[in-house]
Amino acid sequence: YPPLSFWFAEIWVLIGLPLSRALEVGYFLALLSLVIGTYLWSRAVFKSEVAGLASAASYGLCPYLFVNLLRRGAYPEVWGMALAPWVLLAALRVADGGGIRSMLALAVTVATQILVHPLSGFILIPFVPVYLMCIISFDWRKWLWCGGSMLLGASLSAIYWLPALLEERFVQMSRAVNHPMLDFHNNFLTMSELLAPPYILDPIRIFMPMQASLSWVVVALAALGLWMHRDRWSVLAVGVMATIMLFLIMPGSSVVWETLPKMAMIQFPWRFVGPVSLLAAMLAGGGVAGMRQ
Repeated sequence: YPPLSFWFAEIWVLIGLPLSRALEVGYFLALLSLVIGTYLWSRAVFKSEVAGLASAASYGLCPYLFVNLLRRGAYPEVWGMALAPWVLLAALRVADGGGIRSMLALAVTVATQILVHPLSGFILIPFVPVYLMCIISFDWRKWLWCGGSMLLGASLSAIYWLPALLEERFVQMSRAVNHPMLDFHNNFLTMSELLAPPYILDPIRIFMPMQASLSWVVVALAALGLWMHRDRWSVLAVGVMATIMLFLIMPGSSVVWETLPKMAMIQFPWRFVGPVSLLAAMLAGGGVAGMRQ
């Protein structure tokens, strides 16, 4: 992976902190960014402080985040999860006609997400146009702003992905997907696995199994939020994205994984549980705000 996510920890090493403590600060900053970004995005959509707080809590406590924190130690992917709400918030502001500052914000967040964890960027960013199609009217100027922002973001991150594409033939990339543990065919989740209950803690075991699942409470609140705000295109767009991502997690989508180029490089279809958790958290905030009203 690119080193950007580790630079957030390296700063503290240069100041004088031990490496382990600096990495903990890096995790803390990622979690702080994750919670604040989700709060701001949900508040911007629902115009409600309550919705923002509920969404931030839902995403900050989602099971997949703790799989990455405590089971996988996936530091770059935690940063990828942290940048996701900022990308969608920036896209929303560009769609609302935010001007040059919003355009630059979208470009920077897109580039940053790719440079902290490319796979998180390659999972979320193709869905940004889907989101924009649902919230932008037929205003060609807004589409130019959004398209320019995305191209600028891709250009800013080209220092990583362009050499990777051009020099792919010089390395054995197949080794990254041919191992049974890394083959996407072996890493789909069924709906029962996605909604599996938490494991009971066994203090004797060193490595507890941690399923990349969704919270029952958040799923219920998300369904309620989607229903209560079904007349809003910005909310329906989130529901559409979540539905597509859920499909890509399940075995029935194997033909898509086999057909689309480079899709196999994602390795684990259950990586989509991360952005689905964000989208569900956002909708759950709408459900909580709706009940309060």
